Amino acid sequence: MTPHYHTPDRVRIAFQAFELAHGYRPNREEQIAILRAEGFDPETIAFFREAASAAPRHTQEVA
Repeated sequence: MTPHYHTPDRVRIAFQAFELAHGYRPNREEQIAILRAEGFDPETIAFFREAASAAPRHTQEVA
């Protein structure tokens, strides 16, 4: 049976697969193309891009 991945896992795995295949991290346009290929609609893509830009990257930013 195919494992059921949650949405953030699907996104992370898709980006990691791209990086392994091409040897570099995808840029913004490539990320959007990858997400569309994974079946995400533009509204969902916009939601995740906004959430990622608002989330703190380091624990020092949280304090």
